[in-house]
Amino acid sequence: MPVGLVEQWEAQQASGGGLVAFADDTELFVPVTGTPEAIVESCAQEVQAFSAHLQRAGLALNLDKTACIPVLRGHGASGVTRALLRYPAYRPTARCLGFVTGVSDSLDAEVASRRTQAWLKFRQVQRALTGAASMAWRRALFKGVVMSSLLWGLECRPLTSRQVAQLESTWNHLCAACLGRRAWRDVTTEPKRKPTEWVLRQLQATTVQTELRRRRLRWFVSAVRRVDRA
Repeated sequence: MPVGLVEQWEAQQASGGGLVAFADDTELFVPVTGTPEAIVESCAQEVQAFSAHLQRAGLALNLDKTACIPVLRGHGASGVTRALLRYPAYRPTARCLGFVTGVSDSLDAEVASRRTQAWLKFRQVQRALTGAASMAWRRALFKGVVMSSLLWGLECRPLTSRQVAQLESTWNHLCAACLGRRAWRDVTTEPKRKPTEWVLRQLQATTVQTELRRRRLRWFVSAVRRVDRA
């Protein structure tokens, strides 16, 4: 819920104006303890309170599509998780904000899916990339289609060093594939790919770690500006 949205809505209604508000997927984190029954009751109360808060801003929470995913830690967490998954509203996985979220609270499956999607997108536009006469147009198409498939939204998610390394490896191979033969050099024994730094420089691209940091900073600036305006 953006800061100040409820107040904006009430002010608009008081002045006779209107405010169009729209919300897509939302994540609600509820700290819980106790028995499975107590956890179910606590989550239900928090969801109802959140739904009532949204209604003040003219928004409605679709309770039929609301899924609860238990992400528990500590002694006995696995037994409590199994007990919670017997309730209809509780699921082991669900998609929210473009990501697959599960009881393991790991992004391994999401990262693997992104790597596969990026290669599929590359193959879809490969003919256009190789046939592009302008290198600038090739860079724009490659970054807009392939990079966005690989990295979209990951700047807002905590990634492990292994996951970043996997994304880095896929990105480097995709960049080399975009350049085609230019990314390879002949040696006496067998063809060898040119250094990654050279490949990235040709596409005016950066490493995945640098790109994620840049996107994260851009997101922080946008969030801070929203708070200032509110």
